[in-house]
Amino acid sequence: MENKNYLEELNWLDGFWIDTTTFSSMSTPKKPFEHWKWHEDSIVGRGGTIIELDTSVTENIIIKQIDSSLIYIVRVKGKSMLSYNMEYNQADSISFENKAHDFPSKISYKKQSKTLLNYLQGVSYEMERKLKFSYVKVDV
Repeated sequence: MENKNYLEELNWLDGFWIDTTTFSSMSTPKKPFEHWKWHEDSIVGRGGTIIELDTSVTENIIIKQIDSSLIYIVRVKGKSMLSYNMEYNQADSISFENKAHDFPSKISYKKQSKTLLNYLQGVSYEMERKLKFSYVKVDV
């Protein structure tokens, strides 16, 4: 029996996504972004921030299928690579988890109309935290 291709179900992640609201109240607003490119064998992403005219890529991400599950692998600039196993996958949302990592220990994406919600959850400074990004897709 052949494994189901879960990557095909994530084509809604493809594109350039930017959040103009989460940090808009800062004196110099920073705009987090994620840029995803869907490939047949993986989904490759980059994340970072845009501050005025300066774009900074802070993480490289890949989602790959291993057997009948997906794995989310991220390398944050200056840090070791981390992997997260798929916790659940539905038509418009996906969640990955790495219980051994403090923050984030859980990374979730949910597609709502023209918005991509991204949640980072875990323990930071000995407190349970949840960070939410609201991305909108932009043409580049």
